[in-house]
Amino acid sequence: MSGNFFPTLAAKAEAGRLLQPQDDEQALNVAVISHELWESHYGANRSVVGGSVSIGSVSFTIVGVLPARFRYPQPELQGDPQIYLPAGPDSAAPSRSSRNFRAIARLAPGMTLEQGKADLASLARELEQRYPADNFHAGVTVQPLIETIVGDSRRVLWFLFAGTACVLLIGCANFASLKLGGA
Repeated sequence: MSGNFFPTLAAKAEAGRLLQPQDDEQALNVAVISHELWESHYGANRSVVGGSVSIGSVSFTIVGVLPARFRYPQPELQGDPQIYLPAGPDSAAPSRSSRNFRAIARLAPGMTLEQGKADLASLARELEQRYPADNFHAGVTVQPLIETIVGDSRRVLWFLFAGTACVLLIGCANFASLKLGGA
C-alpha cells in the first residue's frame, strides 16, 4: 500500500499507527496487521506493536493494527488481506507499461463526480499522446467506491431489505394480535 491508502479511506488504527508516506520513501520494513490476525495469532495483545512478523525470510516490524470494521475495498478478493506492507520507493516510478496498481482517491471538496471523470479522462488522453506505445487504449474508469463494492447487486440488496422489513412487520402484527387476544 502507499502511505496515503489508509488516510484516503479515513481508517484509524486500533493499536499503534497505520502506514504513512514516509514508510514508502524510506523503504521501511514495517507492517500493519488486520484485526482478525491480531486476535487469532496474537491474542489481541497490544504489545504486538513493535514486535515483528516474517514473510519468507524478510522480517517486518508491526507498527499498527486495523480496527475490526475495516474492509479492504476490493470485492473480488476472497477475504481481506491479513498484512499490509508499504509499496516502497520503487512503486513511485513503475514501468510505463505496468498495469499492476489500483488507485483509490477522494474528490476534492466541491468537485462533482462528472468533473473528476472529465479531469481524469483529459489526463488519460494527454498520457496517450505523450506515450502512445504504453498508453494506447489505457483509459481511466471512475466510479464511486460503493458501486465498486456493491456493483450490480444494489437492486437485489434493496429487495432483500424490503422482504426482511415485510417479514418483521408481519411478525410485529402477529405479536400485537397475540397480546391483544390474551388481554
